[in-house]
Parts: sequence; structure tokens; C-alpha cells
Amino acid sequence: DGRGNHLLAAYSPIGSFGLGMTAMMRTTELYAPLRRQLWVAAVVLMILVGVGTILLYARVTPLAKKLYLGEQRLKLALESSRIAWWDWNISTGLVQLSENWQVMLGEHAGMTHTTLSELQNKVHPDDLSRLRGRLAIALKSAAVQYDVEHRVQRPDGGWIWIYSVGKVIERDVHGKPTRMIGVNADITQRKEAALKIEYQARHDMLTGLSNRITFYDRLQLAIARTRRSKKLLALIYLDIDL
Repeated sequence: DGRGNHLLAAYSPIGSFGLGMTAMMRTTELYAPLRRQLWVAAVVLMILVGVGTILLYARVTPLAKKLYLGEQRLKLALESSRIAWWDWNISTGLVQLSENWQVMLGEHAGMTHTTLSELQNKVHPDDLSRLRGRLAIALKSAAVQYDVEHRVQRPDGGWIWIYSVGKVIERDVHGKPTRMIGVNADITQRKEAALKIEYQARHDMLTGLSNRITFYDRLQLAIARTRRSKKLLALIYLDIDL
């Protein structure tokens, strides 16, 4: 209008008199109730968002603390027990090992990023075929868990015994494995103690020669081979007492 107000107007003719009726209302008056409702809705929404944020923080914070404490406890347990976790991305061939793996190898603690082939190059040749066989079975069947004891060479040339256990946790739509995780445990002390006990059970402690138990085992094997091959077997007994 002439005052610069925005108006909403409607016009309707009156019969055939050439006259008409016009109704006008300023838009500020028309939208005032709607604006009041919008302000109320905005205030209520802000209050709800604030209350929701507070409740969410109150609930999430304890869960986050529990997760953090659980992670720290697991990390401490792994470090104190000389266990290293590993994560193998089968699709890319990359393997990630936790910091404890370097400690097992006699190095400074640090995350390891390597490949399966590089890890297998450190495995003792006598243990490699058994390791690959167990791994192939675990990759093929979801019901079989990968577990094997094998030796790994350290950078200084020494060997340590590792007990490795793992499981496939992801497969594609065709059932092909794509990810496998597990842990490696240093069992060198236990393995060396077991080998020592086994050696002592089969060898004379004074001379280091095989004892009677080993002799009978070897004799039974020789007899079995002789029966299969149908050949003769000779046994010589020498008394070397002085």
C-alpha cells in the first residue's frame, strides 16, 4: 500500500453493477500466529536437543570409559603374557602385527606391517609345510580353527617357538575368505622344557647316548620295516664294560 506495507488482497465483483469488493490484510498480521508457533517450536526443539545431548553424554561417557579401560586391560594382558595379535587382510595380502611381535623378536616395540610371504620366510624349513597345511584347511573350512606350533628366526639368527592361533572372520558373497585375525604366543621356554624332558627320557644323562626306551622304539620300527619289505634283520650286541 501507500505506506509500504505488504498486503494480501482479494477482489470479487458485485453482480452486474460494475462494482466490486476488495478485502485486504497486512501480511504481518496474517503470519503473526504462524511466527509465534514457529518461535515456540524452535524454543521447544532447542530445549529437547539440549536435554538429549546431556542425556547422551551422560550415557555415552561411562560406556566410552569402559571401552577404554577394557582396551587398556587387554593391552596390558597381552604385553605381560608375551602375546601379539595379528590381522591378515587376505584380499591385499598385508599383515599387521601388534607391538609385542617386535619384542618377541628381540627388537624395540613397534607395530609391524608386512606380508604373509615375508613372515613365512622367517619360519623354520622343518615347520613350514605343517604351517601351510593348517592354514589352507582353516581358510577352506569355517569350522576349523588355525593353530600351529612353529619356529621363527630372530634378527640375531636365533630361533623362538611360536604358538599361532587364528580364525577367518570375514568372507565375501561367494564364501571366499577376505580377513583373518589371531594371536601369536611365545612358547619358547615351555617348548624347550618339554624337549629337554623328552631328551632326558630317551638318553643316558651321563653319556648322552640313547637309552633302552629309544632302543626298543627303533627296534620296533626296524622290525616293522623288515616285515613290510620281507627282508632280513640283523641285531648285534656288544658288551663294552671295562
